[in-house]
Amino acid sequence: MERREDIYLNIANNNIGIKLREEKIEIKHRVNTRYRNCLTSLASGYIEDWTRWSFNSNPSDLEYLGIINGEREDWITISKNRNAVYITNMSDKTVVFPPNKNLDFGCQVEYSNFSLKGEQWFTFGLEWFGESLVKLNQDLVDDILGKTHLTLKQSMSYPEFLKKMDQ
Repeated sequence: MERREDIYLNIANNNIGIKLREEKIEIKHRVNTRYRNCLTSLASGYIEDWTRWSFNSNPSDLEYLGIINGEREDWITISKNRNAVYITNMSDKTVVFPPNKNLDFGCQVEYSNFSLKGEQWFTFGLEWFGESLVKLNQDLVDDILGKTHLTLKQSMSYPEFLKKMDQ
C-alpha cells in the first residue's frame, strides 16, 4: 500500500480535473462517456474517455507554495492509501506488474481509501493507457472486487465527487 497526497482544484466542473502531486501538475479532460459497464454481477460503472496532460511545476513558485501549504481554499488536499497494479497482455496471457513498471500499454487497477470532511471514502478505478486495449480477465476482476457492491450512482470521477461534496 502506498500513501500519497494529491491536491485537487475544486472548479465544480465534472469534465475537468486538475491536481498537484509531487511537483507535478496533471490536467484531465473527460471527452466522452461511452456506456455503462457491468464488471461483475454486483459492480457497475461508467466507461469514460479522458485526455491527460502532465508536466512539472516550479517548486519555488509562490502560487505553487501557497497551494501546497494549504493557503488556497479552492484547492482540496486528499491524503490517500492506494493499492495499484498495472495489467497488460503478453503472449495471450494477463500479466500483473507493480505501478512503476514502464509499459507501452495496459490497464492500471487502483483501489484507494481516504478521509474527507470527517467521512471515510473508497475509490476503485480502471485506467487504460497506450494504443492497445488490454482485455481484463474476468477471474482477475472477480478476485479484486470480491463481493463489493458498486452501483452506477456511485460511479463518478474525482472532479464529479468533489463537486458533489461541495454542495
